[in-house]
Amino acid sequence: MSDYEIDYEDSCPKCGHSPLHYRDCLETHCNDGYIDASDEDPINYAPGELESRCHECEGTGTEVWCPHCGANLSGIPAAVDEDDLDEDDLSEYQGELDMPPDEDY
Repeated sequence: MSDYEIDYEDSCPKCGHSPLHYRDCLETHCNDGYIDASDEDPINYAPGELESRCHECEGTGTEVWCPHCGANLSGIPAAVDEDDLDEDDLSEYQGELDMPPDEDY
């Protein structure tokens, strides 16, 4: 058995490849997408005092990636439909996916 699952329903918004791969976040201190500061620094923080969003899964608790181009899609809706996004959404996704701006959007 592999250490990841396969998502046949979505495709990569960067290269269009399908299927995508996903698994539970492997970040040691990640708990459903957030990291409690007390896990990393128990001297200076009490449990629950400060939480930050996990940088690996982007706060989702699940790592998602494209096996074709290697794009980290965690926290980005897979199969983003250009017609459903406004210009602010597109610029946000282009930045996260390192996509050059496209005038056709």
